[in-house]
Amino acid sequence: MLKKNTRWIFVLVPGCAVFLGGCVVQPPEPAPTPVVVAEVLPTMLTQDQAMVAADALFADYLAALDTVWQTGASDPTTMASTTSTRGLVRELELVQGLAGQGRVQVGASSFDHLALQQFSAFPDGSAVLDVTVCVDLADTTMVDTGTGLNPKVPSPARTPLSATLVTDLDSDTGFVVDELRSWEEEDFCV
Repeated sequence: MLKKNTRWIFVLVPGCAVFLGGCVVQPPEPAPTPVVVAEVLPTMLTQDQAMVAADALFADYLAALDTVWQTGASDPTTMASTTSTRGLVRELELVQGLAGQGRVQVGASSFDHLALQQFSAFPDGSAVLDVTVCVDLADTTMVDTGTGLNPKVPSPARTPLSATLVTDLDSDTGFVVDELRSWEEEDFCV
């Protein structure tokens, strides 16, 4: 009888091994390597950061504007990194109008009293700033390119302006001047 039971063991052991072989934990298939995609999430600007950028923008903007006025708009691309398309069209029309009359600027302008009027930051990282600024034209004059004389166009030495600045990632400062207009309220340039 022992011989009979031993035969069953020889049949059962390999059979169980085959049966239980399917229950053995198999090593997992290698997971595909995830592809890392760099995603730049926009960050919300603070008012202080925006004003630092606005200050840098106005320095660049006036330097570019001075160059355009001094050359009679011969190279308007000078202002492309500081001005929105809408603002650039408006400035160039003005400059080209005076250049058509033979007038160009001599000297450089400056600014002070940059103050925040309104700040709006959006979740996508964009922002809009409304600021006031005093532009100082005391060291500039308009001259007639034919005669080299000042055509005596009266102009205030210090002009209060209001400006709308918008974010632009192609700009060196992150902002561009979208609109520049006269300040109609109390003169803060005094």
